[in-house]
Amino acid sequence: MIYIVGYLPRTGSTLLMKALRGGGMMLNCHAGRDHFVKQFEDEHYRVQRDGASVLEFDHARWDDLRDGQAHKVFLPALNSLPVRCEGYRIVIPTRMPDEVAESYRRLVDVPEGSMSGEVLASHQAGKQRECENIRRAMIHLVPDVVGRMRNRRDVESVVLMPLARLSRCPTAELSRLKEHHWPIDVDAASEIVGETSEVILATT
Repeated sequence: MIYIVGYLPRTGSTLLMKALRGGGMMLNCHAGRDHFVKQFEDEHYRVQRDGASVLEFDHARWDDLRDGQAHKVFLPALNSLPVRCEGYRIVIPTRMPDEVAESYRRLVDVPEGSMSGEVLASHQAGKQRECENIRRAMIHLVPDVVGRMRNRRDVESVVLMPLARLSRCPTAELSRLKEHHWPIDVDAASEIVGETSEVILATT
């Protein structure tokens, strides 16, 4: 069985991956996302290391999927998920669209005084477009992908996991994965959420 966290940016996928690892699951990790760190990280923003190192399949390196491991997959890429006899179990962290847009806005914000004139105006316009794109993706893309996955015979289960509920009630939310036969220690995973959710939410 292949385990997938299908995500959009700023939805709590880092927190969920930390919980899965804390609950005993092996993560399929890779250094290939370091470009994101180099692009966005500075003295004002620190990329969550676990989130940045988890192998992403937005360019569909499907040969790297490993049986029994958890993989972090960019949500639109799930539409090209190959048919596999091992089967899939999928969880998708979710968040209110306006919260996601605001979180992304903070991610790409620039310190006051670091830009001016046309450069600043161009940056702000681009930032606004990106925020709106992410907001629309939460509203329209998530239901579309969920419907497609639930119609596949090789997808055993699709679980939607709201970030707010995961942060407030980790045992209840992670127990839902256990009910769908994810091989995790719910108590250990919940402890990780309790220890890290406030820190992660402060930067997401």
